[in-house]
This record gives sequence, structure tokens and C-alpha cells, in this order.
Amino acid sequence: MNIPDSNYFISGSTDKTLMVWNKADGAHIKTITGHEGGVRSLSMSSDGNVISGSEDKNVKVWKTGSWECLLTMEGHDDFVRTVKGLSNMKVASGSRDNTLRVWDLKEAKCEKILKGH
Repeated sequence: MNIPDSNYFISGSTDKTLMVWNKADGAHIKTITGHEGGVRSLSMSSDGNVISGSEDKNVKVWKTGSWECLLTMEGHDDFVRTVKGLSNMKVASGSRDNTLRVWDLKEAKCEKILKGH
């Protein structure tokens, strides 16, 4: 995933890591650990941080640049298959548990659970 206005792009893997790469030459810059399952999806939050969804059922927010984990959101009952940063510091996550959750990053909590699939 390209990180706008930076020199980085980032990838997630089934080896449970995210990797940061230099856009100019493709050099590996950093390996980020913290998930207990494969990383299935990446997105950007409205404030420019990286969001990851994983087989460990969690959504994490990573500070762009320092790559520290700012927030871990738990609540899905199965793999998180997709994450999408929304406006106003919200994140949507879709899971193999057949739910879509909307998270409020400011409050660090699940705001809505949508069921139906």
C-alpha cells in the first residue's frame, strides 16, 4: 500500500508482519510485528496512520514514521478480512464472522456492528 506524501510503501503478510519499503529504491526499511495472525488488509486512517486487519481477529493502528502500535481494536469472532479508513477518524472492518464493524478511533471503541451476510 502506498503511503501518500511519504517515501514509504507498506505490505502485510501471512507471516504476521508488516514491512516498510523505500519507494525510491525498493529497499526494506523496517519489519513491524504485533499481530498474532497473518495480516490480511491495510488502509490509511483519516489522520494518515496505517490500519491493519489480521487473522488474529484484531484491527491495529500504527503511527506512520515511528511504526509504533497506537491502538488495538478487538471484537470480531473470526479473521478480519478487510479494513478501510473512513472520514472523521472512523474505520470499517469486515470479518469472516459475517459482520462489518465501524470503529471510532478517538474513543477506541466499536461504534456499530452491521450483520446480514
